[in-house]
This record gives sequence, structure tokens and C-alpha cells, in this order.
Amino acid sequence: MIINATTGQGFTGVLSYVEKEHEKGLTQEQRPEVLQEVNCFGSAKEKAQQMRFVAQENSKASRPVLHLSVSFQENEKLTPQQRDKVLNDVAKEFGATPENNQYVIVKHNDAKHEHYHIVINKVGFDKSNISTQYVQNKCQVVADKLEQKHELQRVQGRKVVYDPSQEKGYRFTTK
Repeated sequence: MIINATTGQGFTGVLSYVEKEHEKGLTQEQRPEVLQEVNCFGSAKEKAQQMRFVAQENSKASRPVLHLSVSFQENEKLTPQQRDKVLNDVAKEFGATPENNQYVIVKHNDAKHEHYHIVINKVGFDKSNISTQYVQNKCQVVADKLEQKHELQRVQGRKVVYDPSQEKGYRFTTK
């Protein structure tokens, strides 16, 4: 599994992109599939407004958007139940919970193999802000951890891997 992360200021652009609301003429197979809307609903624009409303409660959160893209090995076939469990675990590992956060999980079919987007409002209902410090390293650690937990094919060559025996829960593979 490969996870990539970006942070940003605006929800409208990223939600419009992941839901492809601006693209006309897509076939049914090309259209993204919204798998989950957690604590938000409606069109991409409506979800963006709802997320912005919550994000404004934390004036220190200048970049409240966390956009994760998740892809599995091309030959890895997960059932919808397995896929949903893994994707929810990804959101949880990055600090998003259904009790405190808004997020959307979308399946894309526009590449050689399907991939997924998770858009998270880093600002919770309790006004806390999910930390994205060292987020690229965290992507590798979370992917490695969930590959082990869910018995998925492990990606080789990571610079940082999950290691529960270490105090911080990870270790660097190179110096």
C-alpha cells in the first residue's frame, strides 16, 4: 500500500477534484464513487462549506485540509469490506475519528488500477487540530503498519517502517 499526503487551506478545490464534479461526460466506470461521508453531506461545495464552518473554530489552523491518496498493489484484490476497514484505519491512524472529525472517502477509477482519496478536516469538533508534522514519514509508517495488520502485500524499500518495539513506534531503515 502506498499513502501520499498533502495539506492545504481550501476544502472546495480538493473535494471538487476528488469527486470530479467539474468533469463532464465521464462514463459510469470513470466516475468516482463516494464510499463514505463522515459528519458531512451533500455536494462537494456543500461538504466544503460544512468543513470550513468547523475549521474556522480553530483560528490557529491555517491549513485545515489533509488530503490522503491511498493505493494498493495492482494485483491485490480486497473485498469491499476489507477495503473499507483498511481505509477507515488509515483515517484513524492519521488522527481522524467519526466522533470528532469530518472526512470523505472516495474511490477513483481513472488510473490503471483503482485508488482512493481521503479528505480530512484536521480541525475536530472539539477545536483540536490533527498534527501533520513529518506527515510523509507518517505515510510510510501507517502503510507498513496496516499492511501487517491486514496481511496485505508489503511494499519494499521504505525509509521508515512501523516497529512497535521502538519507543516512537517506528524506525528508520537507512542512516
